[in-house]
Amino acid sequence: MLSMKMNQEVSPFQNDKYQIAWICSNHIEMLPASEMLDREFGEPQIPLKTDKEYAMTLGIMGNHKIVILNLLTEENGDECGSALVAELLAKFPQIRFGVMVGVGAGIPDYEGDEVRDIRVGDVVVGSYKADDGGVFVYDGWEPYTILGTFNAPPRCLRPAVVGLQTRRGECMSRVSARINNMLEKRAHMAKTWRRPDATTDLLYRSGYDKDDGGICSGWKEAQEVSRRDWERRSTIDPFIHCGGIAISSESVEDGRTRDRIHSIYPQVFCLDNDLSGVETGFPCLVIRGISNYADTHRNGEWLRYAAAAAAAFGTILLHEVSAMDVAGEPTAVEVIQRATKFLHAMSTRVNMKDMHI
Repeated sequence: MLSMKMNQEVSPFQNDKYQIAWICSNHIEMLPASEMLDREFGEPQIPLKTDKEYAMTLGIMGNHKIVILNLLTEENGDECGSALVAELLAKFPQIRFGVMVGVGAGIPDYEGDEVRDIRVGDVVVGSYKADDGGVFVYDGWEPYTILGTFNAPPRCLRPAVVGLQTRRGECMSRVSARINNMLEKRAHMAKTWRRPDATTDLLYRSGYDKDDGGICSGWKEAQEVSRRDWERRSTIDPFIHCGGIAISSESVEDGRTRDRIHSIYPQVFCLDNDLSGVETGFPCLVIRGISNYADTHRNGEWLRYAAAAAAAFGTILLHEVSAMDVAGEPTAVEVIQRATKFLHAMSTRVNMKDMHI
């Protein structure tokens, strides 16, 4: 088994005591999640059986025993996500749901009827309502057809999400406090994980590419989008948005493409390409820290802070949910099996109709 692990001690708890899976795609997304555990354990008593590389750490967050699984998407490829999650559920059979926590690209809109003021460092929580966009996988090539929709998170998470949205200002402050606590505890992380200066948050018109030149002075500055609402924010705390998240195996790095997708799916707040290989039937909540604007100007300036902001929100969310409520949910395996049976029944019904039976 080719596995990459965080530590060598064995967890004092059997695998079936863990009920929440925290899924991330790389070490930058995994590190803040591990740092925000209230208590960290060692290796699982029964490890995953796979020939794929992965990283894992177990621990307690709030009142919950959780498994943090790093899919190592860059090393394994997108298609391995479902296999690793399936193996996780086989070895941890009492997992109820997952929180998919990482970074993504924001889709701001300052020209529509309603300004969508999304900035790097903000957090987007995937909507579980189809009317609000939902979380879906789409074909990365035009016409960007929807290929599947992620299963909704369990009912026990929904009141917590709504509650944090209602107390947004308080939640934003708590996110910043979580990040600051992590950096105080790990001083060596402060330089690269702290919030970058706001002057590095630049959004350009979709037609202006990074390598475009200009013979007149001020050409680059003239292509910057004027965000008149900038002064309206009274805090530098990460703003929490709730909206659609569109997932594809194709990374969007062009403002024109970003805007075309926005015109087709206006309720989508965030684009992601790290979860395209994960089984859509897995009950989960997707949380993304915004690290770029899906254009040619993207860089790593905000990557770590965005990952920390997403992890901080995920931590706060789980602290809002009781262990009893989580235990009352069906297991993820049961949910997936029900969804599979339903789709099979619907497929059979359609086939019979086509055959005029």
